[in-house]
Amino acid sequence: MTRVRPSFLPTVAVGLWVLLPLEGQIQGEQQSFYAEQRQETWYQDGRRVEDVVRITRLANRSFLALYPLTTSKDPTRHTGGHYFYLNDTETQVQYDGDTDLGAAWPQYLETDSSLRGKDPMVDRYGDCSVLSDDSVRKVDAGKVLGYAVLRIDTVDGAERYANWIAPELGCFPLRSQVLVDEFVRLRVDTIHVELLPADTRLSIPRGVRIISPQAYCDLYRKRYRHEYLPQRLCSKYQGLYEEARGVKGEPRNPAKKP
Repeated sequence: MTRVRPSFLPTVAVGLWVLLPLEGQIQGEQQSFYAEQRQETWYQDGRRVEDVVRITRLANRSFLALYPLTTSKDPTRHTGGHYFYLNDTETQVQYDGDTDLGAAWPQYLETDSSLRGKDPMVDRYGDCSVLSDDSVRKVDAGKVLGYAVLRIDTVDGAERYANWIAPELGCFPLRSQVLVDEFVRLRVDTIHVELLPADTRLSIPRGVRIISPQAYCDLYRKRYRHEYLPQRLCSKYQGLYEEARGVKGEPRNPAKKP
């Protein structure tokens, strides 16, 4: 794993860096990187499922996340394909797709997802707004894969969440855990991180075409014999798609060079 660090710091700054706690040292850096995460899920019937999720995140907070596809009847059986999310913060479009279907549909975003704290999907892969939020308790928690991390714990009823975020990676969660009634239901551990060139661009997986939301719903129903979304939501996203196309024209395919 290659690390990029400043070649020097002024003497006074170095002294302050040593004295301040992690929270005061780092305000969050945005850089492009690729990460692989081992995701373990425990079901109430005792089954345990382990997947490897692949995430590419850019300095502008755009991301591509690839999740292994499983059969509808057995979450432990992988098909070899992936479902994915590609969020382009420059064009404000998110693509949701399925490599087994060979299709993806665009969702036009209503908020500026390049800004931290504005889009839950983007914030899921790093939200540094927590660093300046005094209501969120942050604890220095050593290092994960060589990156200093802060641990953040939150509670929602019987559910307890723990995240170990790395400010050097735009507050990306290098480790996370979900407990329900004090039993671990989800655990995510980053097993690989690789810094990428600043000019890295994202692209949808090869062989995937972009279609309308309604066409995607119809294709999904025909292939898998059950609904992708309730029809009311398919109609809602189709209407937003047609409205956005009327203003922006054809949706840009991120796999094509501008």
